[in-house]
This record gives sequence, structure tokens and C-alpha cells, in this order.
Amino acid sequence: ALQFAAKSLRSDKEIVLEAARLRGDAIVSASRELRADPERDGRALAAASAELRSDPDIVIEAVRQNGMALQFATKELRADRDFVLRAVREDGMALGGARIDLRKDRDLVLEAVRNDGNALQFVAEGLKGDKAVVTAAVKNQPRAIKYAAAGLRSRRDVLLPAIARDGSVLSLAPTGVRDDRQAVLCAVESDGLALQFATKQLRADREIVAKAIRSNPLAQMYAVDKPARSSLATRIEVRKVAPRA
Repeated sequence: ALQFAAKSLRSDKEIVLEAARLRGDAIVSASRELRADPERDGRALAAASAELRSDPDIVIEAVRQNGMALQFATKELRADRDFVLRAVREDGMALGGARIDLRKDRDLVLEAVRNDGNALQFVAEGLKGDKAVVTAAVKNQPRAIKYAAAGLRSRRDVLLPAIARDGSVLSLAPTGVRDDRQAVLCAVESDGLALQFATKQLRADREIVAKAIRSNPLAQMYAVDKPARSSLATRIEVRKVAPRA
């Protein structure tokens, strides 16, 4: 509703800040004195004046709405370690707007990926091979494993916990893991449809297929043994509806 306020109110930093807290794009309705040309970019902070983009409180409010907003802050704020740390604690994805050298800061990076595992994509290459960093990211967002260094993406001690939390992570695993019976069992117990990512040999494994169908009956379409998959699905459905003795 800021766009309907008097110009004097739209020029008041405190009022604009409060509006931004309630709605991140409110800043585009601020007075010309408080914003730049909004046609440059529709996102709120991108449309703000240099004065607002250098204001820590305004930038933090924008980051709370969208972590990626940090990229539109002034270079001084993006290079300020303490400020960036504050930002990634609000939204880990703010790491993407930090100055490059700060993305090499292990402690800061850990804060970011613990908040949002997908921030791993913005981490310096050297830290994408750091087991502690990757493990923290995957614990928050299992599919963030795709941003890890190749060496860690194939390690069972990193992959299995991720697969246990989200079976679809099996689709991101190398062939050796997709042919690993324990890994596939772990995946289909989490998400039956993960059966589609297993090797052909394991998609014919009756125990694996049974567990997948129990998790999600639609998984039967990915079983290799078609006669068996229908039989398994029928028996599983009967068990589900059978009255208790």
C-alpha cells in the first residue's frame, strides 16, 4: 500500500523500511529520492538508490525477503565480513552476493550452508571438496550434493545420509552407487520412485522392488520383471487392506 501514501511518507526511510519488512518489493514504491529507476530490475533492492543499497538495515530486510538480494548491495557491504555473516544467517543464499574472497572463508561458508544447503553452489571450489562443508549442506538440503566436488559425490559416507533423507538423490549418484544394493534399498525406503534410478540388475531385485512399491505403489512401473511386479503390488495392497486378527 506504500504506493498510495503521500510523497512525504514515501520519502521517510523509517516508513519505507517498515513497508519492506512487510513486503519486500515495497521499496519500488518509495519516492524518487529513496529509489533509483525501477525499470532497471524489478527486484526491490535492485531498484533502490545507492543510499538505500548502502544501508545495512535496508539490505538485511531485503535479504530476509530474498537472500539473493545481497548481490544488489554496495560493494562495501558485500565485502564486509561481519555484515555478510549477518546476511547468511538470515538466508544462506546471500552467500551468492558476497565478495569472492569471502566465499573462501570456511567459517562463513559453514554458516551459509547450514542455513540453506543450496548455498553450496556459491562456495569457492576448494571448499566444495571439504567434507564438513558438504556434509553440513547436504544435511540441510540433500540434493545440494550436486554442487559438491566430484570426489565427494561418489563417497558412500556422504551420499548415504543424503539418500536416506531424499531417495531422489540417487539420480545424482554415479553408476557405482546406483548399483550398490544398500544404497538403493536406502533410497527406495525414502522414496519408492527412486527405483527408476537404480541399475537394471537392482530393478529386478525382488526385495528392492517390494520395498519400493510399499513406499509408493507407482514404483512398480520401474521394476524390470513385469509379471513379478504386478504380483508384488497385489500382495502388498492385500496386506494393506487385510483386517487385523
